Amino acid sequence: MELLKVENLTKKFKKKGILFPAVSQVSFTLEKGECLGIVGESGCGKSTTANMIARLQKEDEGEIYFEDRKISGGMLLKPVGKGLQMIFQNPQDSFDPRDSVIEGIMQGAAAYGIYSRKELTEKALELFSYVGLKEEYQNRKIRQLSGGECQRAAIARSLICEP
Repeated sequence: MELLKVENLTKKFKKKGILFPAVSQVSFTLEKGECLGIVGESGCGKSTTANMIARLQKEDEGEIYFEDRKISGGMLLKPVGKGLQMIFQNPQDSFDPRDSVIEGIMQGAAAYGIYSRKELTEKALELFSYVGLKEEYQNRKIRQLSGGECQRAAIARSLICEP
């Protein structure tokens, strides 16, 4: 079964009135159970491609299908967001610095209304152990974690939605 299908994805950015191509006609299919790596030099469009798939940026052209549902063309991710989660390159910047670590992990799942508050807290604490975070870190701020610990918190934040 096709999990993700990307067809002719294109994105251009405007700088000083000139359009610069960031992603040009990218196409691929990812089957359920497969892994896909997008490799290239800095600035070649890897992050822009991922951001368009995650609906953090709108594509200029092309189609994106997730589990046979079209998600491109301005559609918000909420209807499919539970199944499609992103782990950012720089996890420290992806957490609200005012939140505790556990609040940051629960944030996405809370927005989707997946669990009750009690279930969400229990699931988050289970994930602390699963990703190798000490439970005593739950009330710390994200800036109090090391880079590796912050990355594990970002992984837990994605896993809590059970993508």
